[in-house]
Amino acid sequence: MQIENCKFQIEERARSRSPNLQFAIPNSPRPRRGEYDWKDDEEGPLSTDPHSNSDSPSPQPSPGVPGEGAGAPSTDVSVQEAIEVSQSTCAQLTVDALPRMVEPPPVRLVTVDDARMLAGAGLEKQLDAFYVGLLQLVRDPGARLAYRAANFALVFEILEPPVWRQDMRAIGIEVQSLAEARQKLIDAEIEHVLQRGLTPGNLSILLQDPAGNWLELSEAAMIG
Repeated sequence: MQIENCKFQIEERARSRSPNLQFAIPNSPRPRRGEYDWKDDEEGPLSTDPHSNSDSPSPQPSPGVPGEGAGAPSTDVSVQEAIEVSQSTCAQLTVDALPRMVEPPPVRLVTVDDARMLAGAGLEKQLDAFYVGLLQLVRDPGARLAYRAANFALVFEILEPPVWRQDMRAIGIEVQSLAEARQKLIDAEIEHVLQRGLTPGNLSILLQDPAGNWLELSEAAMIG
C-alpha cells in the first residue's frame, strides 16, 4: 500500500510540472537517478508523446564526451586518410640520377705516383687472393693487371719467367690495423718479419707478394 502511494505521489508531481507528459512509472518503489529523461535547458522536460511535433530539436549529446556527435573525429576515416597519404608519398619517390660515390679502399700506398712492379706469367689468381682478399685493394677493371688503393695503384708488368729485378726496394702500404693484417698473414701461413723502428711504437711488417716483390706494411697514423 505504501508503494502504491509513492507511485501516485510521483505521478502527481510530474503532471503538475507538465500536464502533457505521459510516461509509465517503473515498478521500482524508489525511482533511480536518470530513470526519467529530462532536458537540462529551460524548455522543461522532454516530451515522450508520439503525437508531438517531429520538427522539434532532438537532444544532442554532450560535446565533452569523446566519440559522440557529428563533430567527433572518426577513427576509421583518420586511418584511411593516413594510409592514402603514405601511399601517395611513396609513389612520388624517384631514383637519384647522380652517380654513386664508391668508398675508397681502406689502404694507401706510401708513394708519390702509381708503383710499377714485375710479375711472372700465370700468377694472376695468386695476386688477386693476396692483394684483394688479404690487403683489401681493388682490382682495376681495365685490361692491365693493377690493384688500386685509396690514392695510387700497383701496376704489374707481366713477363715470362725467370723475372730479373734491378733492385729489392720495398713498396710501402699503410693499413688501418697492423695487428689485424698480421693475424691474416698468420692464418694464411705467409712468411713475414715484424721489425721495430728507431722510435717507440714504430712497427712494420716486411714480406713478399706471390710474385716476389717486397712490401712493407705499416699502420696509418690517426690524426686528431
